[in-house]
Amino acid sequence: MFNDCPICQRLWNEYADATMTHATLKQKVEIAEFEHNQRAAQGLEPRMNAAEGQMNETRIAFIDHTTTHQTAEPKAKVLHARFSG
Repeated sequence: MFNDCPICQRLWNEYADATMTHATLKQKVEIAEFEHNQRAAQGLEPRMNAAEGQMNETRIAFIDHTTTHQTAEPKAKVLHARFSG
């Protein structure tokens, strides 16, 4: 992360928030399942899945953005690694 880049900071903060939200909801779903409260677990799952989607989207956006800070050669290596095999 580049501390002087406001986009890096914003994306990282969004990723951190989504990760915390997902972890909290996942824990609540697990507790509900442990207590055999399927209604509560099923009610939380859509929110947990949405948070997981947001977490993944912001992670990818952050990674994609950080490549703009690299020189052409390392950026090419990152893209090659990401899209190969």
